[in-house]
Amino acid sequence: MYKVHKIILINLMLLSLVPILLAVDPVIDLATPESQLYLLARMWGLIGTMIMWWQFMLGIRDLVTKFIPDLVWVNNLHKFMGRYGFIAILLHPTFIFLHYAGIGVNILIPKLENDFDFYKLMGTLGFAILAFVWLTSAILRSRIKFRPWKQIHLFIYASLALILFHGLNIGLTLNTNSNLRSYWLFLTGAFVFAVIYRFLQASGSIKKHYVLKSKVDLTHDVTQFTFQPNQKSLVPRPGQFIYLQVKRFGETHPFTVSHFDPRTGEIKLSIKGSGPFSKSLKNLPLGKTVYIQGAYGAFTEEAYTSEKKLVFIAGGIGITPFFRCIADLPQAPKILFWGNKTEGDVCLEEELKRAPNLQIVHVLSNQPTYSGEKGYISIELLKKYLGDDLERYDFFVCGPPVMMDLTVGILKQAGVPIQQIYSEKFSL
Repeated sequence: MYKVHKIILINLMLLSLVPILLAVDPVIDLATPESQLYLLARMWGLIGTMIMWWQFMLGIRDLVTKFIPDLVWVNNLHKFMGRYGFIAILLHPTFIFLHYAGIGVNILIPKLENDFDFYKLMGTLGFAILAFVWLTSAILRSRIKFRPWKQIHLFIYASLALILFHGLNIGLTLNTNSNLRSYWLFLTGAFVFAVIYRFLQASGSIKKHYVLKSKVDLTHDVTQFTFQPNQKSLVPRPGQFIYLQVKRFGETHPFTVSHFDPRTGEIKLSIKGSGPFSKSLKNLPLGKTVYIQGAYGAFTEEAYTSEKKLVFIAGGIGITPFFRCIADLPQAPKILFWGNKTEGDVCLEEELKRAPNLQIVHVLSNQPTYSGEKGYISIELLKKYLGDDLERYDFFVCGPPVMMDLTVGILKQAGVPIQQIYSEKFSL
């Protein structure tokens, strides 16, 4: 979905580099390798900063999703640029070092003899912060807990600010080309605006305010929360998720909107208490005001236009994106494969049973006495109910990341075209 919008965004990002490439004129003598290195350093300094700027802007959820509602795709692009864009950014200090080394100057020795040295130090500090953030996000992310990683990730604000400041003050191209300097001042102003916007978001001031109306335990570890808007409500589409914030400047976490009442604007979140944040929600008092941002995502939208039979594969609380979609498509033949540990982990089953043209296949992994399907959802199990020709179906998969990766993998190995497999991993 939104393929055209995505192509437009990618092209816009590429076009934003054109003023840079046109402006980097060889205003210095290129007769020596050192001067050639300096030209490359200038060019990659500007390109690297542009990459950082776009990556930062992609993190402004509300602004980006006005154009591309598929926030998961945007987040994946943000991560891709962060992981591999650093290589392009690294070229600037590399060429700078080689240039100065070629003329006998060691820039690794810090000094503060004049303004140039100060601005150079600001750029070095900005790059050092960026390198640290990149290391913790691209290399060590799996070894760092979410909260420390999140705090480290916020240093990117300081990094980009220092690098923009560095370029505006000693960037040769920016100081010899008035048009490019104006362009850079615009980018800097947009960055400042984005920082203010993010601050207001973190404070909850520009998010939707909801009040906790009720909470009901569905299983031993799943609770359904009903939130009532105290102003104009969100209008989430089926399968979309929101970011929930309990206190100003507090953490935000994504949760799927499992139910939405268009008359009252009430939304319901069915949340499994699996982490510190989700477990703490059970202690929220009724009447508590929370801050909600969204709604985001495009998951299950293809089900509304599909001409194939629909197969939903859910792992545990991964059932939540499917509730509204299943209810909205009463005429379409549907089959749900639902993996849980035990029967006690199954929630809201009676609601699903009322959906017409829906077959439910429960698969329990930790209840040996269960008379139905046991173990995990496998290709053999799918073929048992669907037949060997799996290409007749569109598959929608949601659950824990490991389960989703395995399921998507076995579907592709079984010959299901990738364009008939839909899954969504929303991100913190």
